Amino acid sequence: MSLRRQYLVLLCKQNPYALAPIMNQFIISPSLRVGFSNGVLRFGFGSPGLHIEDEQLQKALLDSAIFFKQPKTLDELKNFLNKKNYNSSILAQVQEILYPTFLIPHNQYDSSDRHSRSQLFYALSGANANAVQNTLAKSHVAVIGCGGIGNAVSVTLATAGVGKLTLFDHDDIESSNLGRQIMFTEVDCGKPKTSCLADALRRRNRDIEIVEIREFASKENLDNVSECDFLLVSGDQPGLIDSVNHFSLEHAIPYLNVGYVEDVAVWGPFVIPGESGCFHCQNRLVSTNGLDQNQIDKCKTINKSYQSPSYGPVNMMASSFASLDILKFLGNFGTIQSLNTRIGIWSHNLTIEKQDFSLNPNCSSCGHLQIKEMLSCASKS
Repeated sequence: MSLRRQYLVLLCKQNPYALAPIMNQFIISPSLRVGFSNGVLRFGFGSPGLHIEDEQLQKALLDSAIFFKQPKTLDELKNFLNKKNYNSSILAQVQEILYPTFLIPHNQYDSSDRHSRSQLFYALSGANANAVQNTLAKSHVAVIGCGGIGNAVSVTLATAGVGKLTLFDHDDIESSNLGRQIMFTEVDCGKPKTSCLADALRRRNRDIEIVEIREFASKENLDNVSECDFLLVSGDQPGLIDSVNHFSLEHAIPYLNVGYVEDVAVWGPFVIPGESGCFHCQNRLVSTNGLDQNQIDKCKTINKSYQSPSYGPVNMMASSFASLDILKFLGNFGTIQSLNTRIGIWSHNLTIEKQDFSLNPNCSSCGHLQIKEMLSCASKS
């Protein structure tokens, strides 16, 4: 065995992924599009897209993209570009641009696979799309509240390939729900939300496992999901977020609160116990502190007849961004936008507001976890 081969075998044993750039065959991602605008090469569009002005690099990238229409290794790319007399600087730039964003393993993409288009999306973040899909299939998410947001997030997770959902809700379906709770139909009115949602999800993913809990989530019944991977919170009963926050910290289960404030689509903060701030780290809620009894009574009188203006498009806007953050976390790809942040999109003018929910060392709820993490890091150093 040659010294190079011995080195590759040793490297592979230490890190099975280390040899991917050297030995694996790749093809150019079907998601790549190119074009020219005023002499500038648009190599890809969207977030990973690049504007290439250098003519030599333009030619090398176009040649390389065509070269990878058939399965090739990066070593073969190097030989190909050398034969075309591209210099070492161009070669290095081409490889850095192509891998891993625009190259995918040649056996990874199957256009007939139900998740093939999603996998191209994961690849945009440089993720191993098959690994993401396998991880999602093993994931368990508890959906707390099966209303408009619970509907939209549940179907997104189920059709993305999440393996198990546990649904919490005590309500039956009413006709006033149908404008925003998109998984229900007129014939479902009067039936339990959990059972109708479960049936609708199974029709879209027959392999998914679904558990129904026909109760509102509370500190008494959350232990039913103490082994889950994630908690989606979209219920509005008093005290719910406090119960979930406590449960999350106690069991080290991440969660995301999703909802709306009148016309504002809201998601966040995304809480990862021990790593991020929790819901109580920052004081963002209205309170009666500093008010006299007359002010308190007037607020109560006005608020007791409150009915939220819940509207389908606002629900779905919050649900879409929340679902993306959840899938990023479960699949370990991309950047979670709502980590340590509560985000609101004002639907009437598309203003984006962000509220800071970063770690507070003095937080009465999670401060002890931060101290524990700091001590652990100190002992390792």
